[in-house]
This record gives sequence, structure tokens and C-alpha cells, in this order.
Amino acid sequence: MAHALSMTLREDPLEIFVGGEGDAVSYCTRLLDRTGVMQLRDSPGQSLFQIDRAKERVRMTLANTLRDIFGNPFRPFAADPSWLAPSVTALVRQMYESWDFTAIPVLADALEDAGCGNDDILNHCRGPGPHVRGCWVVDALLNKE
Repeated sequence: MAHALSMTLREDPLEIFVGGEGDAVSYCTRLLDRTGVMQLRDSPGQSLFQIDRAKERVRMTLANTLRDIFGNPFRPFAADPSWLAPSVTALVRQMYESWDFTAIPVLADALEDAGCGNDDILNHCRGPGPHVRGCWVVDALLNKE
């Protein structure tokens, strides 16, 4: 997504992003910086402070979304088959298929009832999110790569 948007914003239309220094959040942040400059040109009455605050909120949202999708890379996770009670699998499938993750705190309760004691999983499900399709917990429970 960030790469596609970057394609429309870069100065050299033939330049292709093939990676580089930093991580996905810093890459998206650079993209947002370029977008903020464009917005400033489009709305000169908007203060630099307002743009900086908006960009910081977007940076935090991007970082939290990446955490929701990838989890902690230093703590690999595999779902325990004993946690896959009918209530858990039904809830996970419903969230995945509807793209509605508002019930993810309920998933934490269902997992706990099924014997899950993994604090990383339970805290993630009870956390503020954002929770999106591709969430590492939901994907692991559905055995998706």
C-alpha cells in the first residue's frame, strides 16, 4: 500500500523502491512527510503544528497496525490445538470473514476458557488495537501464513 502511494508521490516517476535502510514504519513515515508537504500546499491556512500532530497520529496508527499484523518477532507463536474449542474457532472465523474485529476481547475470554494462558496473546486481544485482518493471533488460530 505504501509503495503504491509512494509511486504517485515521488519526484522521479521511473524510480522503483526496492528496499533500503529502515523499517516499514520509517518508510511509511517518509511517505507521510511527503504527503504532509503536499497537504500544506493545498491548504495554506493549516498550521505546521496541526500537520505535525496529524502525521504523528498516523505514524502511531501505522506502527500499531504493523504490531497487530506481525506481533513480536522475538517471540514466535504457534496456536495450541487444545485452544481450538468450537467457540474459539467460530469467533475467529466470524471476525476474519466479516473484517470486524470488535469482538477480539471476547476472543481473549474464549481462549482463556479453552486453557490458553499465554499473556502475549491474551494481552494483545484485550489491548486497544487497532485490530485488522491479518492480526497475528487470528491468522495463527486459522493456521494462515
